[in-house]
Amino acid sequence: MSPDQSEQWLNWVIRLNSGEAIGYVQASVFAANGAALIAYELNSAFWGRDLARLAVELMLNELAQHYGVEHFLAQLKQTNARSRRLLERLGFAPTSAEAWPQFEAAADEMLMHRMPAEYSPDFKC
Repeated sequence: MSPDQSEQWLNWVIRLNSGEAIGYVQASVFAANGAALIAYELNSAFWGRDLARLAVELMLNELAQHYGVEHFLAQLKQTNARSRRLLERLGFAPTSAEAWPQFEAAADEMLMHRMPAEYSPDFKC
């Protein structure tokens, strides 16, 4: 939790079946507005294998089902085309920083938003 208890900070390690850690996903959940700011990082040796999409999708499912998240947000560099494509595949779209003033974006950053879709309680990978 944040010191003022307004945010819940969640982190998960991405592991292969072998147990090898290859990255992480994380979220800051804001109880006041049902939103979560998500982030992720994957070892570049594992890019292009759909692992990041699966990990983020699992996290979104967990956040919607168990943490009451209704709005997902991601902040990224405008030049990060790979991350933007990943987020677009997951249903995110660019949004105005004015719509989410609590997220300060630098001039070279953008904010993307997604509302939750129908999630399957049995979704696993």
